Amino acid sequence: MEPLNRSCGPEHLNAETSVAAMDEHRAEPPVPDGEYDAAIEGLRFTESPTSFIPMMVWTFRIRLGRHCDHVLRKHRPLTSASLRSLKGELTKCGVSLRRFSELPERAQDLIGRDVRIAKRTRAGNVEIRILWAGREDRAG
Repeated sequence: MEPLNRSCGPEHLNAETSVAAMDEHRAEPPVPDGEYDAAIEGLRFTESPTSFIPMMVWTFRIRLGRHCDHVLRKHRPLTSASLRSLKGELTKCGVSLRRFSELPERAQDLIGRDVRIAKRTRAGNVEIRILWAGREDRAG
């Protein structure tokens, strides 16, 4: 007969349950729908894991209010149908492109830019819209 491994006994499960309960209490509530002052913290290019469509992922960090320091992400598919909207977003952020292929080089120009964003949830899908952007990069 093998010796009983005490780390698998009920005491071990109690400890794990306590840790899980503490983690649940530390979890931040989701950011509710609304408008927020934020900064563009990141921009990366990837592709959809299911459709393999190229996409751009914006990362926004809320700068003011109750949800300060929370992060929101906007996933923008890069298709011919979405280029007009993307161009509008970039224009709001002060970036003008002659060719779309310039975007990866110009992405750094967006980092640190102050923006006003709106978060809306419809039918379980989160939509993030850029309402306007500050004229100058955030001081830092």
